[in-house]
Amino acid sequence: MQIDPAVDRAILRAVGHSLPATPQERASVASLNIRNTETVSRLELFPSLQRLIITGWDPVSMQHFRL
Repeated sequence: MQIDPAVDRAILRAVGHSLPATPQERASVASLNIRNTETVSRLELFPSLQRLIITGWDPVSMQHFRL
C-alpha cells in the first residue's frame, strides 16, 4: 500500500526520515500532525500514537481510520 505524501511528511517530521522506520522509532511517536491528506493509512504502525491532528483532510477513503 502506498502512503499518502502528507502522512509521509508527518512521519518525516516525527522520526527524522521517511518510512521505513525501526520499531523503536515508531514506538517513540506519540503525536502526529498531518496536513492536507486524502488518506490516513499506515497509522497502525505507530502503537504509541496518542494524539493525531489532521488539518485539511479531504477524505477519499476512511478505510484505515478507526475510532
